Amino acid sequence: MYKKIIQQILLCILWLLFLNLAMATAQVNPPELLNSGAEEVPLNSLLGKDYTIIFLSRATPELTSRDIPNLRSLAMELGGGGINGFFVLVGELPRVIDKASLALKGLLPVVVGGKKGLGFLDIGSANSSLVILDKDGNQLFRQDEAVAPANVESALALAGLTPPPVRLIQVGEIVPTFDLPGITGRVPMGDMVKRGATIFYIVDVKWERLTEDIQRMQFLADDLFDQASAAVLIYGGEVAELQKLTEALNLTIPLAILTEVAKKSLVGDEPLPLLIVVNNQGRVTQISSYASPPGMEQALSYINLEKRELKPMSVEFGEKGVLISGMESKWIPRACFTSDGLFLVYNAYSADTDSEELWLAKLSQNDAGDYLVDKLKRLTYNQTDDLSPWIGGSWFFFNSMRSGNMDLWSYNLQTGDFVQLTSDNSYQEFPSCPGDGSELVFQSNADGNWDLWLCGPFGRNVIRLTDHWAADYHPAYSSDGTRRIAFCSERGGSPDVWVVGWDGRGLIQLTFQSGREDFPSWNSDGTRLVYSSDVSGNMDIWMVSDDGLSVAQVSNDSGDELCPIFSPKNDAVFYFEKNSGKYDLVYVPVKEKVEGITGLEEEKHNSPKN
Repeated sequence: MYKKIIQQILLCILWLLFLNLAMATAQVNPPELLNSGAEEVPLNSLLGKDYTIIFLSRATPELTSRDIPNLRSLAMELGGGGINGFFVLVGELPRVIDKASLALKGLLPVVVGGKKGLGFLDIGSANSSLVILDKDGNQLFRQDEAVAPANVESALALAGLTPPPVRLIQVGEIVPTFDLPGITGRVPMGDMVKRGATIFYIVDVKWERLTEDIQRMQFLADDLFDQASAAVLIYGGEVAELQKLTEALNLTIPLAILTEVAKKSLVGDEPLPLLIVVNNQGRVTQISSYASPPGMEQALSYINLEKRELKPMSVEFGEKGVLISGMESKWIPRACFTSDGLFLVYNAYSADTDSEELWLAKLSQNDAGDYLVDKLKRLTYNQTDDLSPWIGGSWFFFNSMRSGNMDLWSYNLQTGDFVQLTSDNSYQEFPSCPGDGSELVFQSNADGNWDLWLCGPFGRNVIRLTDHWAADYHPAYSSDGTRRIAFCSERGGSPDVWVVGWDGRGLIQLTFQSGREDFPSWNSDGTRLVYSSDVSGNMDIWMVSDDGLSVAQVSNDSGDELCPIFSPKNDAVFYFEKNSGKYDLVYVPVKEKVEGITGLEEEKHNSPKN
């Protein structure tokens, strides 16, 4: 008998659990429109993100003293990151509606839910309820007699839910489209970006030139007219402050409050003011810290980078010279100069070991300035592939399969010692460093995607430099002391040359040619780079200024030209030319043009006076 009673109790418990589960996961059927004073709020438009947080409340003492301040705090974290929120007042409460609408103006929609709630979310006899829906309107969580959450984490923690991840944007990515608090409601960044190129100026409300800079943004928007729009996002502000600024400055550009979630995604740790420029495809083309609002010409150059007019570089090139011909490579040959400029180290295939080995070429120049190879010396006999050498100080770094995996190694030119710098199951490749060898940048697929990493000369203090879904590879460290790193990236849609600082800041896209740009390398003073591009059909060598505004084509031959480097004196560009499956190491002399002085005029200009 007791057994049957226990069984019946257990069945009842299971039935109750089933009902609770069904209620928790039931899909709501929200009405299309809900009345909020004079404003109609389309509830369906608030769905679609990972979570929608709803707080329903009657008129209670706690509503104005505790819950509405909490909801204000919650609202400052919304506006992005996959979470929506709104506040429902239950009952016919005109005075409370006015107070709540005023307190939450522009922050959260205030909805009147009738005597019992919204119908599909009946508040019953409770004074308040916290409800969380998923993007399809399924009810994930409900708690009656709840306190309004003061932040996203506390609301989701009650339901055992994890906040959606927030990821800092980078140049080349599609800008996140947040709905941010504004004077008359939410300011939709997404709608602005859909209309075309947009300039977002992000500033702290305490910025000493706040009024002046907002006025400059208005002037800029007027000048840009239909070419682009402009908006100002203010961190730490209140809707009332935005209202005062708009009225005082007669603004037509949107002002919006930068919420915490939007700040994490748009700003991260970058100092304010910050300028974010988005092109007409919604892709970020410029992120600048400590930035003032741009002028008209500067703004257009930021927006229309793909269409900007490039100036011819003031250089001229001599006839190509061939140093070594008929080399083979299982991979891609790469070369670099020793610091004294007398030797060139490169990788090439060796038939006797059936592997890629490292070689040393001793160079000289004759009186005419032509480069010659005096002597060749083989550096490695390892019977495994040694590749991509790069010299810094008395060491040269390379990647090798000698440990069974593609790791970074170094070789001391004075002692002949080899040192293994990295050791894991991923690939570490294409090292580069400044002239003193104090730091090393390389590409690695340690996290499943090619990104750039930094380490010390002995493989210590490994840190990640780039973290992007697109591939970042073939880095080149500048030797002018600015610690800039050029690299190839597909984050803009096609392989282009980009530049970033050693600390991950100052990221810019340098080339915008159609097709593939690859293998960048700096000159000694950091004013120019050379790279390979297939814009003309094959991979040819091009030269570009460090601001990306001046270019020159170095080579235009039938084969593919790869991995260019400058000579230490910047008087020649060396590269590998591939023809019929084999490589030639060649060079092209480079000299500056002297504008207005040519031929006989040059001789007269340089002759001594009588």
